[in-house]
Amino acid sequence: MAWLIVAEPRAHWRQWWVDKMGVRVVVLETPLPVCVERVTCDDRRSTVEVRQRHCEGIGWWWANYERRDDDLIIRPDARATTGRALQRAQGSS
Repeated sequence: MAWLIVAEPRAHWRQWWVDKMGVRVVVLETPLPVCVERVTCDDRRSTVEVRQRHCEGIGWWWANYERRDDDLIIRPDARATTGRALQRAQGSS
């Protein structure tokens, strides 16, 4: 078993990985403010400019993120669930 880490926000490209490799997609839905805080506090990132570029990338990811029904979604302070289950829950609220 191996983990392949791909930072792909678009559902159709994550589906491509499923089709090509028969993998299960796990999405870590870490909120944008948490990601930005982690980047800005990480002194292993060499300069302010590097941190800024990483934060811009995080913003781009969230701006383009689409859930896929079969993704296993991991969110802070919540049970693991699927995109399908979250869609149903949001539709009923």
